[in-house]
Amino acid sequence: MLSNMINTENNLRKTTLKEETMDEKKNSKLGIASFITSIVAGINIFILFLTAGMMETSTPGGIDSESIVSVVLCPFGKHA
Repeated sequence: MLSNMINTENNLRKTTLKEETMDEKKNSKLGIASFITSIVAGINIFILFLTAGMMETSTPGGIDSESIVSVVLCPFGKHA
């Protein structure tokens, strides 16, 4: 009977510890914000490449490398 009570008490402590550790594992607001920011940045990069590709294919001879649009879409590209 005494061992039964000790086992019950130990099981109760383990359950309480598990519940405490489960409560502590929450996402931080900074982590959620950085995740959302990365998703938005990825979507924007995709849209940028899609726009540049559409402009390249729709313009005869491609985009003029000296145009303002070309400089805005690809600021680090070669503009010779």
